[in-house]
Amino acid sequence: MLFRSSIAGGEAVSTFECAGIRIDVRGGISETTSCSVRHRAAGSSDWIAGMNLEPCTADRQFRGSVFGLRPGTAYEIECRLADASAGAAPTSSVLRMETRTWAEDVPVAEVRPLPAPARDGSVLIDAKGRSDGWIFFRPAPGASPVDGGTNTDHALRIEGAAYVGIEGFTIRGGRRDAVRVAKSESVRIRRCDVAGWGDPGTRKAGLSKGLYVDARGSVINFQAGIRVCEGSTRTVIEDCFIHDPRGTANSWEFGHPAGPQGILLDRTGGNHVVRRNDLVGCEAHWWNDAIESIANGEVTGGPYRDTDIHGNVLAFSNDDGTELDGGQINVRYWHNWIDRALCGISCAPNRAGPSYVFRNLIAGLGEERGKGGSAFKMGGASHSPGMNVIVHNTIHGPGGGLRSVGFGDGRDRGAYVARSRNNVFAGPGHEDVTNVSTDPRNDFDHDLTEIGRAHV
Repeated sequence: MLFRSSIAGGEAVSTFECAGIRIDVRGGISETTSCSVRHRAAGSSDWIAGMNLEPCTADRQFRGSVFGLRPGTAYEIECRLADASAGAAPTSSVLRMETRTWAEDVPVAEVRPLPAPARDGSVLIDAKGRSDGWIFFRPAPGASPVDGGTNTDHALRIEGAAYVGIEGFTIRGGRRDAVRVAKSESVRIRRCDVAGWGDPGTRKAGLSKGLYVDARGSVINFQAGIRVCEGSTRTVIEDCFIHDPRGTANSWEFGHPAGPQGILLDRTGGNHVVRRNDLVGCEAHWWNDAIESIANGEVTGGPYRDTDIHGNVLAFSNDDGTELDGGQINVRYWHNWIDRALCGISCAPNRAGPSYVFRNLIAGLGEERGKGGSAFKMGGASHSPGMNVIVHNTIHGPGGGLRSVGFGDGRDRGAYVARSRNNVFAGPGHEDVTNVSTDPRNDFDHDLTEIGRAHV
């Protein structure tokens, strides 16, 4: 039998510590087709084996990630496609690629103060640096906070910018968002204190969804400390304190929560890093989601692709600590701590995959009434064909674990595809692992659950 498949091409897209891999396949992908991956630092003779790439049959691709890379380092990546059904001695197809991880420190060509505010109080940054010469904006000694007040939609607008850094600012105000990053590439937002944005609205009982409305009577939602939108790519949000919006989100007592978000990823171009931030609400200022995705059901929704979210503290969400909903193409989520949320992490739906969720702590589930949902909100059925790799997470306290909660319509809306390993489900929860899917790719093993509390 002839070898049916071969590698037609591919790419590796890096962040600081990871690389997302896409391999295009010529020919068919069968149940016996596999694609292994290994990598090494340039100049090293030692290869490091990674997890096999995931078959994405509809796209005729294998996709996956390598982890634990060193920032600012060149790597060789080798992918090997094989098919066990190709005969007694099948040949294989090999592709070698090179990539370089992002450097922690970028070359700074110029340091500037912020531009003067416009009449409405907003500040616009549209500067364009270069990859070998970034433009950084830093506050002068004794500078006042950036304050958009209530007369402008966004206190700080970063639009059409490239190779720009924003560092060390206190940012307040904006009727809608404190910071908006639109149509931009390679933007770094570092060590900023962001608070006091949005419309607190007026409480209006009897709404079918939401609770707080603006002066026109519209439900208030999707107002963010930092919004990344309109195709922006390679945005880094790091070491920021995002807290205390003007308003608050309703609990599920009044229907699906609507209200402020800490970070909102809104139809971006992907390839972002969100790391080491504190997104912390309080009893008076609850998030809808601490990290929110728009649009949940679209491939470009939320983190979208080749994105790392790690090392964040996320607390006081009336819905989800984080929504990964959307493409989830090589989206990686690790070392995050989620507390005081209805649900910890939403992966519903995973429109393409794979995503990797590992070594997170989800504890103390419960929205403002103390009602707990589940650590992982899963589902989507046909809307959610992508693989979710969920490993080494610790879930403690009331609420469910890895559950078929659902997305979309239909009786099987809770179905999803996942591989789970070494997760700890501890405390007085319920339904540690559930999945209504019959997809043969599902694989749940070596998780610590209580007897009788897993149903897959």
